[in-house]
Amino acid sequence: MKLLDRYLSRELILPFLVGLTGFVLIEITTLLFNDLLEVMLQLKVPLSLIFQFIGYKLPMFVVLALPIATLFGVSLGINRLAREGEINAMRMSGVSLRRMLMPLLGIGLLISIGDYWLNEKVAPPANAKANETVQQMFKRSELPQIQADTFFHVGQHWFYVGKVKKVAENKYLLERVMIYETKWDDFPILTVAKHAVTDGIRWVFTDYRRIELAGNRENLTTSWPGEPGRLTLKVDLNRIIAPNSKPEEMSSAELMKQIQQFQKANIRVDQLVMNYHFKFSIPAGCLVVVLVSMPFAIHYARHGSFMGILLSILLFFFYYNTYFLAKMLGENGYLPPVLAAWSHNIIFSLIGLVMLWREE
Repeated sequence: MKLLDRYLSRELILPFLVGLTGFVLIEITTLLFNDLLEVMLQLKVPLSLIFQFIGYKLPMFVVLALPIATLFGVSLGINRLAREGEINAMRMSGVSLRRMLMPLLGIGLLISIGDYWLNEKVAPPANAKANETVQQMFKRSELPQIQADTFFHVGQHWFYVGKVKKVAENKYLLERVMIYETKWDDFPILTVAKHAVTDGIRWVFTDYRRIELAGNRENLTTSWPGEPGRLTLKVDLNRIIAPNSKPEEMSSAELMKQIQQFQKANIRVDQLVMNYHFKFSIPAGCLVVVLVSMPFAIHYARHGSFMGILLSILLFFFYYNTYFLAKMLGENGYLPPVLAAWSHNIIFSLIGLVMLWREE
């Protein structure tokens, strides 16, 4: 049986590598012509920065390409064996489809582990470097950089900060600050200040005005307290004042930490939860596509090698369109975040199990 495992595994190598290379090249070409070419021409960005950006994005491209490469490897490899009667010969000698599936699932598991490692350890810092490279592109251009003022929301407080200056570790000097505090059982309060100092949790205002909206009256109550005003929040705002890391730049542990911080501040975290589960569902797809592509490849093998290629393309099309549809529904609140992240794997796993049962 070890000979059988090695034989089946070898059949996947060439189509797997072709699928991996092809999908990565498609991703690079799409990025180049849809995004980078216009930037390069308008901002006169040197080619070295373009290649540097593509190099940093490469790990993420590989993360997305590995499930598709696995799909191509299994579909084309098993299709060839079935067309030439080798699958039937194995079955006639007493080897079941489930037994043939075992080494393929083993390979899928190894690829999933590698994909998870890339997505967890290599891709996040590489994506951060890619975004830094984009900033370098714009800094090199002759176009002026327009930086909008900062707005953000924490719990019952809405903030506007005109200018932020870091004066020490965990200490920021703020200018032109506005805080709009909403209350469930009372009318909102508006605080405006020319200056404020914060460590992310405690805010101290100077030269400030507090405005309390007094019911339906048009007159506002204002006060100018003599001593500095203070506000204490239940969440560390250092990550909010500083530029936020995107989910693609964070490991699953870092993303979970941010989710917990935002939950303490009563901030919706549906999209963050969905992105957290994508950290696991995308690598798991390498295992799922093995389950679904093997029975399909055997079932349609009698239609020739062209059908094997077409089948791989169709499975790729439906798998990733299901992924993008579920992601879009999750982002717009039509699906729970966990279901949105895992639905494409669940659907294709069920299809694979039904097809395997029918072929058996």
